[in-house]
Amino acid sequence: MTPGDATASYQWYDCTTSSSASCTASISGATSSAYALQTGDLGKYVAAIATGTGSYTGAVTSTPVGSVTTPLISIGATTGTPTVGSVLTAGALTPGGATATYQWQEASTSGGAYSNISSATSGTYTVSGSDAGYYIEVQVTGTGNYSGTVTSGYVGPVTIPVTGITVTGAGSATIILNGGTLQMSATALPANATNQTVTWSVTNGTGSATINSTSGLLTATGAGTVTVTASAVDGSGITVQRWSRLPSPQVRRH
Repeated sequence: MTPGDATASYQWYDCTTSSSASCTASISGATSSAYALQTGDLGKYVAAIATGTGSYTGAVTSTPVGSVTTPLISIGATTGTPTVGSVLTAGALTPGGATATYQWQEASTSGGAYSNISSATSGTYTVSGSDAGYYIEVQVTGTGNYSGTVTSGYVGPVTIPVTGITVTGAGSATIILNGGTLQMSATALPANATNQTVTWSVTNGTGSATINSTSGLLTATGAGTVTVTASAVDGSGITVQRWSRLPSPQVRRH
């Protein structure tokens, strides 16, 4: 304030625009030279009117500042599984109810330089095949009455899930001697699935058999039918069942 040694009283105002002429709503209790912004000031401009006291007269109005915004503080963890075809959802913002824009980003390493994913600008993102092997995060920028930018933690790396399994017997065998063995094998699809490991199990029907859960070696122990199951272990939930007939004294697989 000029002159520098002037004494004055103060009153802060909310203004509707950056023009001092719009400063008509006095803020209750805001009568010191400093003012801490309040929630009620969001979206408004703020100015002070200083009125001379003692040997100083007249009143001057400061240039309104604003509009007033609230900074984004944080974003919660991204939810969803980082696999091709799944949907990722950005975490909740603090403060709650904040408005913002979203930009999903990816990098080849968790601590690498993240670049924008084209057209990925909503609160959710469907992971595509081109994201395989990458780490993904989302950057959020406040809009309206909210300002600043916060970035989520990363998820990943993105995996390619198993979508199908083909089961065959060794050498395309269909018959084995009762009490004998048949090596089962499984081919996971697609061929570039990240984790192609399966586990094996057998369910006895009218017949009985055992199977090595890791190797897939089927051993017939009783005539009749059994069901052999190959299950992907990557969390995709893909399983394939095959009926096997175990005739006596031979074992036949269909």
